[in-house]
Amino acid sequence: MTDDLPSKAETTRIPRAHRRSAVGMWALAGSWSAQQLTDGHIPEHMLDELSGTSEDAAWLVTAGFWEVVEDGWQFVEWAPDQPLRAVVLAERAKRAEKMRGWRSRNQVSNPATDEGTNEATDTTTEWFTDPSVKDAQPMPPQKHVQEPALEYSAEFEEWWSLYPRKQAKPDAYKAFKTIRKTTELATLVAGVQAYKLATIGGQKGHLKMPAGWLRDRRWEDEQVVTPTAAGPAVAAPEARARQTMALAGAPVVARIESRHEALGRECEIHPGYPQSEREPCAACERTIGPPEGNQF
Repeated sequence: MTDDLPSKAETTRIPRAHRRSAVGMWALAGSWSAQQLTDGHIPEHMLDELSGTSEDAAWLVTAGFWEVVEDGWQFVEWAPDQPLRAVVLAERAKRAEKMRGWRSRNQVSNPATDEGTNEATDTTTEWFTDPSVKDAQPMPPQKHVQEPALEYSAEFEEWWSLYPRKQAKPDAYKAFKTIRKTTELATLVAGVQAYKLATIGGQKGHLKMPAGWLRDRRWEDEQVVTPTAAGPAVAAPEARARQTMALAGAPVVARIESRHEALGRECEIHPGYPQSEREPCAACERTIGPPEGNQF
């Protein structure tokens, strides 16, 4: 079928009222014949299978697409546009012979039966039927190459031992090597020690990932401190506790101070929170739960 089919003289000889049905059946018949290798011969019994009628066949004969032969019709123009049966069968035989030769050259002897066959070879080469590929060989199996274990430098191990959150070590090592090109090890160690002290009592899930801490140059952050009237600067955790008490108002502060007097000392983990030898501070209770026996 070509792109000039609508304007061909044979097509225009068929009246418009019958053209769609007749030409449609002509196209289906050509496809069937090419598949079945009948060289353009359409048996009479196939007319109904191809959704055609005797009237369609008559118009195709009148237009010059078909001609009447014994037991059916014959395409007037079949070769050389369509492959003939003899040519197709010869090509198939040639490909089959090439496949047999390829298998014969690549057989692996079976030590159990001493036969030149190998089921694995036969199975894996079933796909090869393209005659245009010369001397093709099956792809060898891909070997998995195991990557060597990552070795960390002594400097990184020293810094890593101090960092409070131990996650994604390979990624942290990459960031560490990049940062070390411009930053002294002593600076990184001092920075991580300050960060560790500033985050005592905090949840590890809220800490920066090691690689992120390095890439963001967090050792350059200002350590937050709050000056007090009573004395020197107070570290960030204690400052937060005192700020919370100030915002709570005088009544709450009074109750907390009375509790300090009753309990006698502050929590070492949460400065500003009173505790006793048997009773944890309020912040500890929220973190680890109440002591056994207490019901709320």
